[in-house]
Amino acid sequence: MEFSGEIGIVDRLEVNFVEVVAMRLRTFLLVGLVVLPMGFVAARAISIVAEESLNPCFHWSDEANGYDIQHVRPGDPCSGGTTWTSETKAQAVITALLVPGGILAAAALALYGAGTSRAGALVIAACIMFVEAIPTCFSVAPISILTGAALMITARKMHLRTRPRVRSGTEEVLGIQARLRHLFLDQKFFLSE
Repeated sequence: MEFSGEIGIVDRLEVNFVEVVAMRLRTFLLVGLVVLPMGFVAARAISIVAEESLNPCFHWSDEANGYDIQHVRPGDPCSGGTTWTSETKAQAVITALLVPGGILAAAALALYGAGTSRAGALVIAACIMFVEAIPTCFSVAPISILTGAALMITARKMHLRTRPRVRSGTEEVLGIQARLRHLFLDQKFFLSE
């Protein structure tokens, strides 16, 4: 049997499958690199709140009422100094859940969208990143805005690659006219009196 140089249907499907898997892997790695800096910043912010809540020398505003700073004993673990904040522990936990937690949720959603080729998940993740730029406007807002913009661009490119071909307006009108002509003229719909 001679090789004619043509690729069979099964071979084309295998090539197409490999190309799709390679495209998804590239997109997943790109999105992973895009969300990595914001993920590190968010994880570090959460770890700081966790360290402060476990530190016995860190005092929150709800604990400050009954604490006397001048009565530190020599064997006290806080004899080197204490830290005070005007924020309550509940406020710090809620802020950590909303801001860095939201960034981590957006990063996870972006990775999910890239892994499953869902452009909608990337758009939602980008919108969350844009919203998270508001409370972080004096610190990491530029990184959040750039991350959101990169996710939007990736979602657009993914949408263009994976969407079915959309007919133009002229083709759609001509298609409707052809269907109506077939229905009314070819089927003798009007002439059946």
